[in-house]
Amino acid sequence: MGTLVRMELVADFEVGTTAETLLRRDAFDALVLIQAGVAKLRNADLDTHHVHAALELIDSAESVGRQLDAAKNHILESIDRTGVHAVDGHRTARAMVANTGKLSGPAAAARRKTMRALQVLPAVRRLHDDGEISTCMVNKLGKVYANPRVRDMMPEADEWFAEHALNDTYEFFDLVVSQWEMLADEDGAEAANRRHERARNHQMIQDEDTGEWSWAGSCAAYDGAISKDVFDAFEKIEFDIDWQYAVDNYGEKANSTHMPRTAAQRRADAFARVHVYAAKGLEAEGGPTITTEVLLDNETLERESKKIVGEEVEPIDPCRESFACHTKTGHRLPPNVAAARAFLGHLQRVVIGADSVVIDLGRRRLFTGYARLAAQLNAHECYWPGCHVNVSNCQIDHLTPHAHNDGAPDRGGGLTNPQNAGVACGKHNRHKERGYTVTRLATGAIEIRRPDGTVLK
Repeated sequence: MGTLVRMELVADFEVGTTAETLLRRDAFDALVLIQAGVAKLRNADLDTHHVHAALELIDSAESVGRQLDAAKNHILESIDRTGVHAVDGHRTARAMVANTGKLSGPAAAARRKTMRALQVLPAVRRLHDDGEISTCMVNKLGKVYANPRVRDMMPEADEWFAEHALNDTYEFFDLVVSQWEMLADEDGAEAANRRHERARNHQMIQDEDTGEWSWAGSCAAYDGAISKDVFDAFEKIEFDIDWQYAVDNYGEKANSTHMPRTAAQRRADAFARVHVYAAKGLEAEGGPTITTEVLLDNETLERESKKIVGEEVEPIDPCRESFACHTKTGHRLPPNVAAARAFLGHLQRVVIGADSVVIDLGRRRLFTGYARLAAQLNAHECYWPGCHVNVSNCQIDHLTPHAHNDGAPDRGGGLTNPQNAGVACGKHNRHKERGYTVTRLATGAIEIRRPDGTVLK
């Protein structure tokens, strides 16, 4: 139906032979061909078990999508330049595109920011027009261009932006562009951080009806970075516990669906664990002892104890005046939880400090201490293409195995130094043992070759 409608629209332009008419007819002819191609692709058999075919499909489809996004930017620019939006009473070209394309306000605004940025970044624009860099990347530059304090400096960095966009992952591109903006707008960045520092806040609120807790807050960049690192370390500990459970119960077939908690539940447990161990650390350093005292009446404790061992119990009397199940500070708790904790006492899982890292103790030689830190400073994420696990959650392994001839380099063993260090997440550290070869090139880049000798890109 869509293709037929477009054909009818093309027919409307067959009256007259002006250059403008022919141009518009060419545009609609192109759209008709694109619609036909997309329909053919949609109905094609896309199933493949060959990794090279899958990669080629992804790359080609993404390239076409990027080129279409670039064309949308050109259309918006054309409407903005000619002012045709005013014919139907639209205040701006952005409003016309948003209404016709059924875009949200933020999506339309983002497209306009990107359009304006690309007008002064010809090198970046050429790459996007050719489908070589992602729309996410040019949208990032659009956000930066919206900062009036750095706008005039962006054309000088056009080639630099283009080179990073062409060679970096999106995550690293986002990092370097954000750093560029921070340095280009040093006064603005410092002022923003001072505002965040003054406005820092944190609060925990308990729902009066359900007893559920929620929290919200904000802080400046430095404190936030430290807190995030600590939280990530605790979250990884919770993940390791769940993954070990999955491996113990399902062996080599273990996957994330076999883990007993969801990612959201692990994050919540890690958040609670941070506070528990902060209290223990404060006490160990000679500070005050922090305890959470729960007031629980004896009748409730006996009733919940019977439930735990499977005995039948009478329904609880909601009007019983002697009922008590709350903290000393007045925060109520579910009776079953309070009773279970009473039996368990204050036993907690042993947790490694935030400056320690979980490692594979089965290895004969390990990257520890400064050797580990030096290896981490050479990377920001797992070296495997498409994997963005942060370096702090990765393992450090020898690219040339240390175990070869007891680690002696003259006998084929790899040294424990940054040049021979590979930063990989646990999954890909294990996956490379399936015949993949990982080497560090003279440029410092990591190259991965499949068992058949081809390069994994």
